[in-house]
Amino acid sequence: MPRIGLGTNRLTTAPEHVRFIRDAVSVGVRHIDTAHLYTDGDSERAIGGALDGIGDEVLVATKGSYRPGEGRQVVLSEQIEQSLRSLRTETIGLCYLRRVDPETPLEESLGAIKTYVDRGVIRHVGISDVTVEQIERARQVGDIAAVQNRYNLADREHGDVIDY
Repeated sequence: MPRIGLGTNRLTTAPEHVRFIRDAVSVGVRHIDTAHLYTDGDSERAIGGALDGIGDEVLVATKGSYRPGEGRQVVLSEQIEQSLRSLRTETIGLCYLRRVDPETPLEESLGAIKTYVDRGVIRHVGISDVTVEQIERARQVGDIAAVQNRYNLADREHGDVIDY
């Protein structure tokens, strides 16, 4: 799995954005990060259009469960299904639980994603914006391939997660 990827939180379906994705892949980008909610779904639709027919050459990571209540199985399932349609794929390379839902146990949310892993629809699972304790709990549900927390020169809040 490539460690550095192209973020697409402002991407739309404008032709120049679709071209941008194709150009990025042509120069070697192999990891594209998105979410079903970025630009009201346009980001995933642009990526789906740009990568149509490329297959497994590029790892596309997408996310579900951003707002409270979205960690429920029925909501996460709807978001994953929407991502599959928008990305024009039968398989998501990496699916993140974007935020731990304060209204839904972490294990329940990851269990919803795991049903797609078990069916072969999701290859890898990631978690985002988590603590060390939440990572350990997540690992009880299944394999965690990636953790995406905010961490930079100005924000060292998750230093313990980086060390872990």
